[in-house]
Amino acid sequence: MKVCKKCGAIQDNNHINCIDCGEHLGSPLTKEDEAKVDQEVSKSITNLSNRTDYFYVRKRDKVIAILLAIGALIFIILFIRIKEDYRPILLSGVVAMAIRALDIWFPWFSWEIAKIHYSFTIANSDDLQPTELSLIIRRLISYGMLIVGYAAIIYLMIYLYTK
Repeated sequence: MKVCKKCGAIQDNNHINCIDCGEHLGSPLTKEDEAKVDQEVSKSITNLSNRTDYFYVRKRDKVIAILLAIGALIFIILFIRIKEDYRPILLSGVVAMAIRALDIWFPWFSWEIAKIHYSFTIANSDDLQPTELSLIIRRLISYGMLIVGYAAIIYLMIYLYTK
């Protein structure tokens, strides 16, 4: 095994020049150096395979999205049944739960909107990648909306059926 001193590409011992940059390759690596390079490559591959895919929707996220969509439908039913004083609150509940359901089910869509926002302040916003923290926050907001939304539904149902 040979390593190009110019570009760092790993080459077969049969090559005299680097197939990536054309630089002349030196002598082959020793067995110890070759073992170190193999270990580094293996570690890099493992790190790449363990990376979180921001746009992967887990089963738990799908369940949360479905529950949020059901909550939005319940808000619509309550919107029809409750008098007009509470309709703005119900409408905001419908919108909030529906948006969170779409966001958790289709994370790429909210990321595209965020990139539009970033395009006004950052050059090459298309190259941006979401962070692990943004993934966690997106999910926590959806879980929080689920809890708050269903608490509001329970409260409104109690209100509706006790009158």
